[in-house]
Amino acid sequence: MKRKILLIEDDKLLAETLEDLLEEYELITAYDGLEALELHFQNSFDLYLIDINLPKLKGSDFLEHLRQKGDSVPAIFLTSNTNIETIKHCFKIGADDYIKKPFDIEELVCRIEAVLRRYYGNKPHFVLSKECIYDFHLRQLICNNKAIYLPPKVIKLLELLIRNANRCTCNEEIMETLWHPSQECSIGAIRIYINMIRKYIGKERIKNIKGNGYILLTDT
Repeated sequence: MKRKILLIEDDKLLAETLEDLLEEYELITAYDGLEALELHFQNSFDLYLIDINLPKLKGSDFLEHLRQKGDSVPAIFLTSNTNIETIKHCFKIGADDYIKKPFDIEELVCRIEAVLRRYYGNKPHFVLSKECIYDFHLRQLICNNKAIYLPPKVIKLLELLIRNANRCTCNEEIMETLWHPSQECSIGAIRIYINMIRKYIGKERIKNIKGNGYILLTDT
């Protein structure tokens, strides 16, 4: 399975070049910050490649928004901005690497692989039940050694529940994680997603805190 990367770059020629050269990955491209935000809510990504000076929403603001919502997907900035204060700010808000344009494609690939290896290589499986684990490397639910397909929003919800294991994940946090502010969301949709997860890991593993949210219960 190819790693899925969100490329956020308003230079269409550069974006198309990277799409051609990074063919070992699945690249999805956004040409401005707001489009990137929409794509973030529609997909589960393994890495963000972000230009800083983007139309509509700056790349740094995009990443800062995601980090505030608990998104920990690794991010690399690709930018011609060499201001040291800008670089410091990017790392402060959660960047994993920073590459100055123009860059060599082989160097970019090396940095991508290093970040992915550092972030996913040491991630353990999270045990959900006797039959099921969540594989952080593959970002997949695996039950009885079989990969289970779950839609992107359900994967996001499962990862959120895992991060908050054994404590309540409130409905408001779930909505902020799964839906863009411009998108319509509902408690009913959350219930459907929860039931999709329960189908595989067991109803007793996710406790409903009426009117508040859900708790993923573990044995530890």
